Amino acid sequence: MIMTETLLKHFPKAIEGHKLTIEVVDTLMKTHQFTPKNTLFGFSTCPDELNRDVTSFKSYYGEHQFPLGGLTGYPFRGKTGFAAFSHHAPNNQSEVNFVILYGPHVGISPKGELGKVLRENQFHESTACGAAISFLNKYKESMKNGKKYEPVEDALDMEQYSVEKMMLSHAYRIISSQNHIKELVEVNYMLVDEAMMKIIESLKHHFNGKIALVGGIMINTPHHNGYFDLRRFEVHNTHNEIDLLKKFL
Repeated sequence: MIMTETLLKHFPKAIEGHKLTIEVVDTLMKTHQFTPKNTLFGFSTCPDELNRDVTSFKSYYGEHQFPLGGLTGYPFRGKTGFAAFSHHAPNNQSEVNFVILYGPHVGISPKGELGKVLRENQFHESTACGAAISFLNKYKESMKNGKKYEPVEDALDMEQYSVEKMMLSHAYRIISSQNHIKELVEVNYMLVDEAMMKIIESLKHHFNGKIALVGGIMINTPHHNGYFDLRRFEVHNTHNEIDLLKKFL
């Protein structure tokens, strides 16, 4: 199965990441007055270098971006990091808006294998997302040996430990599915999205302006621009929220 067939099978609504960027920016600018001068951009995506070029928000909102996430895209900066992000906006604007891009990622190889990707200047495919698939492989190996898998706490690898602890309670759902990698990234998105919504809800009062949430799954593809499967597109403020997803798709 070639790459495009896998993409259409598992993510039929995904669109090319740079096209998504243009449409999101255009919607926010025309209907909610998010301009380059009054908008600060933050992102909670996996630090894998593949994800830096899936979208192109920096072309619109500048190079000053605030990283909010860690392994698997989980918002590990937490409430402290998000509060700091809210206070880093320019002081010369009466209202400052914030755009937050977030979500996990998954690769598709040239032959259409989900969870693998051929990186630039490499001869062999590697996993994406490596952190999530590492958990899956360790869990399946423990099952094969008749053992219960328990993540190992390591002060030098706390993000991976935290990811595995969160995913562990959803492991049966993953291994019971027809496609383990597809279900893995779905669980990953659910965990990231739930955490993001809890943080935003608890810290709305810190933000002097509107918050646009752009959540979904980033799809890394070989020798192509990446794709984005948009799952949440909302504008929040201290009083209400506006769902833009239905109008957007």
